[in-house]
Amino acid sequence: MQFWAELRRRNVARVATAYCVVSWLVIQVVSTMVPALRLPDYINTIFAVGLLLGFPVALALAWVFDLTPDGIVRTAGASRTGEDQLRAVRRLDTIVILGLIIIGGLLIWERFTEAPTTQTAPLTGGTIAVLPFDDLSPLGDQRYFADGVSEEILNALATQSTLTVTGRTSSFMFREGGRTLREIGEALGASMLLEGSVRKQGESVRILARLVRSVDGAMLWNETFDGRLDDIFAVQEAVAQQVINTLAVNLGKARTEPAIARPFDAYDRYLRARELVTLRELPAMEEAEQLLYEIIELNPDYAPPRALLSLATRLLAASPGAIGRRPVNESVKTAIEHAESALQLDPDLADGHAIRGLLYLDQKQLLKAEVSLRRALDTNPAHTNARLWLSICLTGKQRYLDAVRELQLLFERDPLFPPAALNLSLIAVGTGQADLVEQVIERLTRAQAPQISVQESMTVLERRRGDIATAIQRLRKLQESYGRIGPIIAPLTQMSLSIGDSASAAQQPVPFAPIRSALSERRFDDAIDMAENLVEASQGFSAFQVEYLTTLAVARRDQELLAYYDDHFTDVDHFGRELFWSFEVQLAPYWTIAYAFHRTGQLEQLQSVIEHWGRAIETSRLNGADNYDLYLNLARWYALQGDQSEVLASLQRAGESTRGLLGSDLAGDYLTELMGTNSQYKALLEKNASRIDEERAVLGLGPFVQASATQGK
Repeated sequence: MQFWAELRRRNVARVATAYCVVSWLVIQVVSTMVPALRLPDYINTIFAVGLLLGFPVALALAWVFDLTPDGIVRTAGASRTGEDQLRAVRRLDTIVILGLIIIGGLLIWERFTEAPTTQTAPLTGGTIAVLPFDDLSPLGDQRYFADGVSEEILNALATQSTLTVTGRTSSFMFREGGRTLREIGEALGASMLLEGSVRKQGESVRILARLVRSVDGAMLWNETFDGRLDDIFAVQEAVAQQVINTLAVNLGKARTEPAIARPFDAYDRYLRARELVTLRELPAMEEAEQLLYEIIELNPDYAPPRALLSLATRLLAASPGAIGRRPVNESVKTAIEHAESALQLDPDLADGHAIRGLLYLDQKQLLKAEVSLRRALDTNPAHTNARLWLSICLTGKQRYLDAVRELQLLFERDPLFPPAALNLSLIAVGTGQADLVEQVIERLTRAQAPQISVQESMTVLERRRGDIATAIQRLRKLQESYGRIGPIIAPLTQMSLSIGDSASAAQQPVPFAPIRSALSERRFDDAIDMAENLVEASQGFSAFQVEYLTTLAVARRDQELLAYYDDHFTDVDHFGRELFWSFEVQLAPYWTIAYAFHRTGQLEQLQSVIEHWGRAIETSRLNGADNYDLYLNLARWYALQGDQSEVLASLQRAGESTRGLLGSDLAGDYLTELMGTNSQYKALLEKNASRIDEERAVLGLGPFVQASATQGK
């Protein structure tokens, strides 16, 4: 009894109570601030352990020391009056009472303001963006893994029919801080944001997920998921399902099937390889290829690495849109084998159907390509590449307006995915929808997109309007900042050639640049040699076949051109199906063989080409084509039939938006010979030459002089 009396006299019980109250308040503050500041989870643990260890120390200090009006003194040496002791007791009681009042107030506040974890009445679907989860692993070396978790959750949410999920590229653009939730929501057009963190340590993983309303940052739901690495797929699906439940709307059938068990080591290495492929850099692609072969050797029944290997193999080819140097046909053949083996293992694999669709495009099997790509999108509506490739497929089928709709949907979901904005801008001007490009630019600007995306679309619009010099200057500035990358150097080369600046064009590292520069300078033998080598090196890739045929046609090597046509195409219909590869609204180069047949007097064959060509032109017009390529085709088509008035009308339509700028090649085109001494045509050529010189003058170039033909090297 004496011991308990001494405890009361020394206020140890009151100190213990006060310590517990203060500790609880500290824990609440820390647990709130850690996720808000995106601090590592172990900060909570440090505070909790520290407070637990401090508890016996506080009790010991309460036994040994006492709080008096004279300060803190040892209890044994305290000369205490009843009034002094009462005053010390009151201080401790005050601390305890205030703490309890605060705790009670917090509990009541949480009770009436807590967001339900399974139902949220005000939400009725909308757009959600899955931001990249933070990597809170001890060494901070698991970003690829955290990205993989985020992407798997994004894909799971994308299966819900009435929920729009922002694309990976745009969402992941906000990896770094600096934007408020409201700003991110406005940039992405998302009403909700899912963010969180991943901590992988040893064999365990912890995922913290938070669903917030972007307009005001209100927390709709948050939860921590703990699991082992071999259960990571079930944990990812659990996060997605909790988000779906929280929205409390009819979002379609949720994914309720159990997660497929996969070896975690294989999955982890697969995520590393996927990150390398995303970089689109040659050394990284080759490293990813080697890693994927290793995964497949150890896990032959695992489908996703095979699909990714198919894509990597395709990207390692020496073809437009790829980054490698390997023969195209061999690469495509190997890529097909990998894609088909992936689909045999998992017939519902979206990545497998998507890459198979791209490979069907390479083989010019457009119907099969469309079926595969739509199958991929049925499985995963957020599959960015599948929708991009589908738009290219539809362009090849001359379904331009359908392609525009697919690109608009892609741009809406993933506005910061660079090909979405650029390809939409290109096909928009190809279908006469310049106002749509202006909307793209406005949307990119509002989203504070990287300047290269904004500038590329502005260049497309300037080129359409004939402001070639302004567009060239813009691209040159971009080249200074971003280097010689495809979206810059290809249009820069084309526009330089259009105003006769062959010297500048020849400096750009694109396959067609030296060929067209040589053609512009009328060095035909050089141009033909280079084009022939290009076709042989690419094993007859369609884009380079077009380059070769164009070179022969401009050089008027008709016998060589028609010999190549006879050797590689069964008829004109086969010719039209094979020779497409463009992100723009363009027709197959019927004019090359038509000119050759006309010049060699093969009128029966010419008539067959004119009929097929005419149907292709009409199909393009019905599907929305309204651009220079269409009207130049019409002019050539009418010229071969002797209708000079329609030739002039077509060329005038071609030059309407460019203020008469039709390009430096027009003077050397066979059109000029077919039009003879037509005075209106000559006036049109003079206006074209004047416009070329206007644009050249802005760039500090002298007047354009058409080079005379030279048949030597």
